[in-house]
Amino acid sequence: MTVSGLRIEALGPLALQAGGGPLLVRAPKQRSLLGLLAVQPNHSVGHHDLAEALWGPKQPAGAQDLLYTYMHRLRKALESVASNDSTELIASTGSGYLLRADAAQLDVLRFTELADRALASDDPAAAADGYDQALACWRGPTLGDLPESVRDLPAVNVLDRRRLRIALARADLADVLGDYQRVVPMLLELADAEPLNEGLAARLVICLAGSGEATAALARYAEIRRRLHDELGIEPDGQLREAQLRVLRQRVVPGHLRNQATPRLTRFTLPRDVEDFTGRTSEIDSLAAPATAVWAWDGMAGVGKTTLAVHVAHRLAPHYPDAQLFVDLQGNADPLSPHDALLRLLSGLGIKTGRTPVDLAGCLDLWRRWSSGHRALVVLDDASSAEQIRPLLPAGTGCLAIVTSRARLTSLEGARRRCLDVLPLDQADDLITKIVGDQRVAGQRDAVEEIARLCGYLPLAVRIAASRLRDRPAWSAAYLAERLRDERSGLDELSVGDRSVEAAFALSYEQLSMDQRRFFRLLGVFPGLEIDAYAAAALADLTPRTAEDLLERLFDVHLIEQPRQGRYRFHALVRRHAVTTAAAQDPSAERTAALRRIVDYYLQAADFAATVVEPGRRQFAPLNRSATLPEMPDSSDWLETERSNLTTAVSVAAERGWHSTTWRLAQCLWRHFLTRGHLLDWLETHEKALTSAREIHDRVAEAETLKNLGVAYLRLGRFHDGVEVHYQALDLDRKSKDLLGEAKTHNNLGFVLSSAGSHADALTHHRRSADLYRTIADLSGESRALVGLGRAFLGTGGQHAALQEFERAIALADRAGDAWGATLGLVGCGFALVHLGRVAEAEKHFRQALEVVLARADRGGESLALVGLGLVHLRSGRRDEARTTLQAGLSLADETGELWGAETARKAMHDLVCYGIHL
Repeated sequence: MTVSGLRIEALGPLALQAGGGPLLVRAPKQRSLLGLLAVQPNHSVGHHDLAEALWGPKQPAGAQDLLYTYMHRLRKALESVASNDSTELIASTGSGYLLRADAAQLDVLRFTELADRALASDDPAAAADGYDQALACWRGPTLGDLPESVRDLPAVNVLDRRRLRIALARADLADVLGDYQRVVPMLLELADAEPLNEGLAARLVICLAGSGEATAALARYAEIRRRLHDELGIEPDGQLREAQLRVLRQRVVPGHLRNQATPRLTRFTLPRDVEDFTGRTSEIDSLAAPATAVWAWDGMAGVGKTTLAVHVAHRLAPHYPDAQLFVDLQGNADPLSPHDALLRLLSGLGIKTGRTPVDLAGCLDLWRRWSSGHRALVVLDDASSAEQIRPLLPAGTGCLAIVTSRARLTSLEGARRRCLDVLPLDQADDLITKIVGDQRVAGQRDAVEEIARLCGYLPLAVRIAASRLRDRPAWSAAYLAERLRDERSGLDELSVGDRSVEAAFALSYEQLSMDQRRFFRLLGVFPGLEIDAYAAAALADLTPRTAEDLLERLFDVHLIEQPRQGRYRFHALVRRHAVTTAAAQDPSAERTAALRRIVDYYLQAADFAATVVEPGRRQFAPLNRSATLPEMPDSSDWLETERSNLTTAVSVAAERGWHSTTWRLAQCLWRHFLTRGHLLDWLETHEKALTSAREIHDRVAEAETLKNLGVAYLRLGRFHDGVEVHYQALDLDRKSKDLLGEAKTHNNLGFVLSSAGSHADALTHHRRSADLYRTIADLSGESRALVGLGRAFLGTGGQHAALQEFERAIALADRAGDAWGATLGLVGCGFALVHLGRVAEAEKHFRQALEVVLARADRGGESLALVGLGLVHLRSGRRDEARTTLQAGLSLADETGELWGAETARKAMHDLVCYGIHL
């Protein structure tokens, strides 16, 4: 598989980006596996090496099984951003695993490529720039947030040593080029990590002196000399001693004094830097004054692009002594023409109006001739497009242009582009505290955090909210949070003086075409959080291709976010703006029609997905398949991806009185909730579905919903409720003369009774279910009734009878093409065989079942298979393996409500304690 937009960053804390947003892989073992492969890309890493890095020399029993499980889950996590291809991102090589990546996807390869190119360069300036780019790939120690056992691997050490060599080479070039200040922060960071490295210390001494800090350079020398003496009992070597002598003899010429000509007049038109500037530490810490560069920062309205650009320009001003200029390009109001913008630049240089050429070509020639011979910094704020920017870029190799825009300036050649996101929680809190004052918010930390959250961590919104709180001494932080919480008037609170969050969003909205505006407003009607092109097409009554183009346009101008490939979402405050704009401009009937289209779309798509997952599922009245549905290579994955939207659609349908849609949609989801263990979603959707079924007096719908709800009660351990609703369903089935419904109810009731310990009663219901399924020739249903019989026989101690029923169930499921039913039979056979002492056969059944449930993401089935394997290990005397596998199975069983598996695991773990095994 190839991954669109995936970036893996291992040169620092392990991080993943996909589709412009973070991809979360939280499980520690999965993160460690990914890190191990990332530092050895395109090379096979053996199973033994992976296991040793995860667990050390004393690996747990069953390590290979666990390694396979962890790797499987890692690959599944990455598949959410993958497109089908013949090449896998993480490939099995037989003896291990291999990560396939290129420099665009992996910072390790990007660093290597840039470093190699710089090493091969004959141009010192080009080499220095290449080294800077290579070193900028590092965000800290390699895999810095992973366990020490991973970070101590030779491959990690090799990378760290390579980084050090490149840093030393860059420092040597600084001594040639005189740009010492650019490398001092990097050398200080490395010196803190390696305080006794004399070669590194020597270069730091030189570069500190070259930055005009001779006193600090000599103090650094004295400090390392003391440490070498105290800790190693040695004196500094030749290169460190030579560095000290160069500083003492003033043979290091500070870079700003090299080739200094007569003083020149500085042209300065930068706005004032804000005194309470807060945050953006990662952006600022990564900055240096490059020899030549264009930095382009884009982001949504109010994210603080201009504030950051001005703040950085003030910090970098000493590096650009000839001019620091600022031009507002008015990209979201009445964009300046390149000619008008050039006139403002030339005016900022002090060139009189009478001496300024009147035509664009003349202005452009004058600007390029001036900038080619000077060191100037230019802030080009609020650009509308790359076309507006290109003529304004300075021509000199010693100039820097900082560009800000609400549009993604993708076609701006040679620019270092960065998309600014909202502030992290801690920085948003700091901004509020700095504006309001420590004493004012003392003891109100929770309320301050809620204000930041309700502002969506958007700097403009946070700053306005904090200013309102500061200027109203009678208000508490909790009171402001209460006002912001109001969905109807929350945006009104984010307005002060001439600054307004809604006005900032409105400027972006006004730049859209009429079609784009309508689409933006309809997205405000969408009841979920994330949307794809197919759902957006249904919402707006468009083709998926047109909808995707409109989504991408909104993404380009930062009115919508793209957390991963193919998925789009609003920032919370932009969503409010879309909702209020739609309410003001679109008739209620049009908004209701859009809402109905999206709910109908989810019903059609969920019905299709559920049928693919369970081909033999019961079909009710045919649906009108009017919507264009997405391809679903894995329908279960689609259901999981859309789970939040699907449950929301059930709620919307219930609220609107679309009762048939409510229960039909919930019925499509119960099986997915069962296999993935989403018990609360199951209850919430089916309680609404039950109300809807009763509203329309549909006995079949009510019975179907009751029995699905009864299985949810079983998973929650509410046996009495489970029995009661199934008897209600049974009465409805009989009144409707619904044999298929009655067969299902009897079978479900048997499982509930078995779980409650009433195995004899369970046998009666499972037998009745099997008879009814046989009468209507439903092989799949009969197979599952036989599984129930086997489960009940196990409860009564009839292992031979149980084995016979499970084997019959597998045969029927295979004939029906029912993979899920066959897997249930395999698991049941495994448990029966364990009780009969045939553990080798049992292990074969459990492993076969585990392979199927992992592929189908059936977490409940996975828990049973793992518990079964744990029993096999226990009966085989492999007690350490038993402990590890049973704990994994019990954890999953508790999460999914698989009571049989949980009870079996706990009994087995009690036996382990009796053997003296520590849990």
